[in-house]
Amino acid sequence: MVESLFLIFVLSLIVFIIVKTYFSESKDPILKKLKRHYHDNSDEKAVGGETEIFYYWDEGKSKNYINGMYVHSNEKGIYIKPTIFNFWLKNLYIPWSELQWKGEFRSYLAKKDVYFLCDIGVYIGVSRKHKCNKKGQIQIK
Repeated sequence: MVESLFLIFVLSLIVFIIVKTYFSESKDPILKKLKRHYHDNSDEKAVGGETEIFYYWDEGKSKNYINGMYVHSNEKGIYIKPTIFNFWLKNLYIPWSELQWKGEFRSYLAKKDVYFLCDIGVYIGVSRKHKCNKKGQIQIK
């Protein structure tokens, strides 16, 4: 009896966490802006990449993040694709022409590059291997 109650508790806790995360991220105004301006339907562009923490924030506000997003870059731009744990999020494609490099910050042990999206006034942080230098020239590492 105790084992079945424990199992029910664990399963309901998992469902609660998933539902809470879904609703909190679906109401986020910054994510809504990103989805509206940079939504990408094609999966072929987002192939590859590594799982990393994707940061986003407005000017003067604390950084928000989504853990476990596939981030891939090429000469056209940055592609951000959700993993199975973030299935409700949309694929994003942000061309290099929309990004202004603003510096870097530390995320735990990794350094992240900061880019500013001029059209919507949002900052994003991705790992340093996705690089566009200050003159707008792409340097993929």
